[in-house]
Amino acid sequence: MDEYSAHAAILSIPKSYPQRMYGIARTKRALNAWCWRVNFRRRNKLYAKQFFDLKHGGSKPALEAAIAWRDRTLALVAALVEARIEGRYPDAEWRR
Repeated sequence: MDEYSAHAAILSIPKSYPQRMYGIARTKRALNAWCWRVNFRRRNKLYAKQFFDLKHGGSKPALEAAIAWRDRTLALVAALVEARIEGRYPDAEWRR
């Protein structure tokens, strides 16, 4: 399954389904500036980004961009945690 069809499959899931919208919320930043905000925390580090409707050409493309960024970022963070567990990542970066 390529990236496009994976995101199409995610977008076909009803909005009420919690996994589709994990870490994503709709917010209004100014008078006519609506955006999707992605916000989650891993290993006490905050990952956040906003996807504005005006920049992406509408609400649906902005949501698609938000979901794609969230999925890529979660995959990267999981890879870093796995590398740390296997000892491939410098210890200084993960001190508590």
